[in-house]
Amino acid sequence: MAVMRRQDSMKEEKNQRSGRSFYTSYSEMNELLNRFVKEAEDSGIWVSVEAVDLRENRMGQSLCELVRMALDTAKENCIETTPPRGRYIKIRSREMQQQMLIRIEFSCEDRMIREFDKSIVRMRELIETAGGYLKIQLIDDTGNIKIAIPDEAR
Repeated sequence: MAVMRRQDSMKEEKNQRSGRSFYTSYSEMNELLNRFVKEAEDSGIWVSVEAVDLRENRMGQSLCELVRMALDTAKENCIETTPPRGRYIKIRSREMQQQMLIRIEFSCEDRMIREFDKSIVRMRELIETAGGYLKIQLIDDTGNIKIAIPDEAR
């Protein structure tokens, strides 16, 4: 028993030293989130992630592409519109009513989101293919990207 605890603590220590976090069991998504968090923090953006529910069985690799584009859109808008001290991005996912819900909230002190940006157009195409929806909102100094994907993606 003590040997297992020691091995577990050694794994945790190794992961802490490598700067990796385990947000979800979906390895490709986990890599994407780790890379994004590092890039965002290097740009002076505080990031919070609660994404345990993001799973591999949804949309295949298109889910990673969709999340990457949404995160990049949030990051670009955050950097372009918010001074370094106020930058943040919160990533949340959860299951509800046979859907995967993803919400990305970010600081956006200027109404800057371009609805016809290539990545937003591509996100809409991917979501429509899966039978889900995409909603982008700007409320006060906060931007929100909300994505819903049904469990049984088309």
